[in-house]
Amino acid sequence: MNAFFDDHVNSKTTLKQFVEQYENALMTMVEKENQADYKSSSADIRCSTHYFMEKQAQSAATMEEWNAGDGRKS
Repeated sequence: MNAFFDDHVNSKTTLKQFVEQYENALMTMVEKENQADYKSSSADIRCSTHYFMEKQAQSAATMEEWNAGDGRKS
């Protein structure tokens, strides 16, 4: 949670500034998630084998799931 606020608040931040920066932090987080969602849904992953089963799995999984290392959903 601390890392979430690192770029947005410090020990001298007032309550008003905190609320404003909290909103900014949330908007930044949502924007990053939206960009990651778009990237994973619009990118094509090249199959490493010629098997049809791999092509089926590719269409069912997102890039983020494949990048996790084992292709299983979290």
